[in-house]
Amino acid sequence: MNSDHLNESFEQLKQVIDSKKRFIISSHINPDGDSIGSEIAFYNLLKNLGKDVLVINSSMTPDNCLFLEGANEILEYPQLRADEIEFIKKTDVLVLLDVSEYKRVGLPSKILEPKSLFTVCIDHHILSHPSMNLSIIKEDACATGEIIFKFMKYAGCKITMNIAEAIYVSILTDTGSFQYSNTTAESHLIAAELLSMGINHSYIYEKYYCNQPMKKAKLFISVISTLQTECDGKIAWMKMTKDMLALTDTRTEDSEGIINFAMNIKGVRVILFFKELTDERIKVSLRSRKKFNVRNVAASFGGGGHNNASGILLKGILDEVIQKILKRVEEELKKQECS
Repeated sequence: MNSDHLNESFEQLKQVIDSKKRFIISSHINPDGDSIGSEIAFYNLLKNLGKDVLVINSSMTPDNCLFLEGANEILEYPQLRADEIEFIKKTDVLVLLDVSEYKRVGLPSKILEPKSLFTVCIDHHILSHPSMNLSIIKEDACATGEIIFKFMKYAGCKITMNIAEAIYVSILTDTGSFQYSNTTAESHLIAAELLSMGINHSYIYEKYYCNQPMKKAKLFISVISTLQTECDGKIAWMKMTKDMLALTDTRTEDSEGIINFAMNIKGVRVILFFKELTDERIKVSLRSRKKFNVRNVAASFGGGGHNNASGILLKGILDEVIQKILKRVEEELKKQECS
């Protein structure tokens, strides 16, 4: 999306916000730092403008995001009260952040698709559901939080300290602390501006990355023990089972960051992390180095994402899914090496 088109979309979003009163914000299943940071930033933006807002996710908020002001306002769908359900019925606008397809949100269709609801999507992934009323997709943005930051600057909105912290978490986490290939000069410039506003970057880093419970360390050990390599060490993969979660008293979201360990292994070009969820669903996280495009692999199974970071969610038996996707990755690796 070029700058002119982006500004046109921002103007449309500004008009929607100005003309509507009630908003619901949501993001993808098992939210991460970008989705939570974006939700909190947008929630506080709307509240500061006097709007009525609920943030509703289908999964729990990760513990390491709870330090952000506004995180305790995020609701989990199964736990909604009667008055909150009534609010849903009267909502004017649904805002989906860091997710561009309904199936990855996890909320029931009665929230997502009533005909009277105006739907907005803000994301840095390829648009997967073109029926949204307004889609603001900027693939070269390092995080959804970057797009929200730029919208606030465009609209002249005040960036308060709690919004600045939330956007910083969004950018910090989705760039892998500014080490992934999606890190740009723009990422650093925005971070610098947020720092100039007075955010404490050391405090934020410690709260997000250095405040993990022992049970998460035990899950890390369990997952890393499954680590294997293929194709002369070019592919590394590991798995997380439901039994591991039960034995360590952890949740799926506690596995965030484990994949980064495999990315540090010399010679590895592709990393796969298979997570066994409920209802025979398997979530696959794919990461790669340099020019290997994992989005091609993800797209083969109905997934998506970025060239160096993508995801897949599909039904199946864990070991069968592992073999199926490994075979596809090997094929893509040979194809890209020969091209």
